[in-house]
Amino acid sequence: MAPAEVPYSQKLGPHPSYIQVAKPFVFEQKIQGQIIATGANPQREDTFRLQGVQWIDDTRRALQLPVRTFDTAVIYYHKFRLVHRDTEYASTDAAAAALFAACKIEDTLKKSREILCAAYNLKTSSPSEHLAPDDSVFDGPSKTIIGLERL
Repeated sequence: MAPAEVPYSQKLGPHPSYIQVAKPFVFEQKIQGQIIATGANPQREDTFRLQGVQWIDDTRRALQLPVRTFDTAVIYYHKFRLVHRDTEYASTDAAAAALFAACKIEDTLKKSREILCAAYNLKTSSPSEHLAPDDSVFDGPSKTIIGLERL
């Protein structure tokens, strides 16, 4: 006995011949809709976004990465914030994952540990407290960033 034919309206996904082009721009209505859908406070969201962008910029300067990598990282960070609630992850983890992905895309390869190390060393006041990228302190956060980067 052959399986019953499922109507086209109940099938999942687009038709196999459908081609979706890249969407490099997001309209303001979509941004506001996504912010409302995630249940975020717009003023609080702006503060988190600015903190994330500042973190990316400070880390980029410490690693001496090009501005193009910064631009790509900021775009990824903002798109990530549109989809995921701020209670699901730490804001700095999302910023680090965005910078890590941007480094891969823009061929300025940096390991996740190097990004975390640069951010950590920015927070410490004296050079004697600086850590190396292969320090075991960065094991857990490095895995977190790699996991977030895949989202």
